Amino acid sequence: MTVPLVLLVGAAYTILTLAQGSTPAPAAASAPAAASPSPSPSPSTLTVTGQLEVSFSSDSTIIENDLTCTSKGGYSDIREGAQVVVSDPSGRTLGLGELAYGSWSHQRGVCIFLFSVTGVQAGHPFYAVEISHRGRVQYTGEQMTHPVTLTLGD
Repeated sequence: MTVPLVLLVGAAYTILTLAQGSTPAPAAASAPAAASPSPSPSPSTLTVTGQLEVSFSSDSTIIENDLTCTSKGGYSDIREGAQVVVSDPSGRTLGLGELAYGSWSHQRGVCIFLFSVTGVQAGHPFYAVEISHRGRVQYTGEQMTHPVTLTLGD
């Protein structure tokens, strides 16, 4: 049977201390428990994520290879690289991003363009998202903490 070295040393110390007629020193008083940390402040910036869904029609959508798609005709401005603007209630630009390539959804019959805008100032009660020149869509500050979906077409 092997006995851990720590136990042997601790037992030897106790035996020697008792043999000398003294009592072991009391354990050091523990420090008072640290105050619970205050809630961390909300982040000073947020990343706005979302998608633009363009409804399929032969006049508006080209399905390229059964996986990707692009827009045409009156929607030709909706394409990979199109500008995404996030602004505050006064219309001041808070962040810029762009649409990713279009991804075809067979089940829903839509071309989906994802986007992400980083470094957007947090703390506004309302925000607006505008893609290309299609007009601003308003969201609450709470809504902007989750992916948003914009639609175009039918």
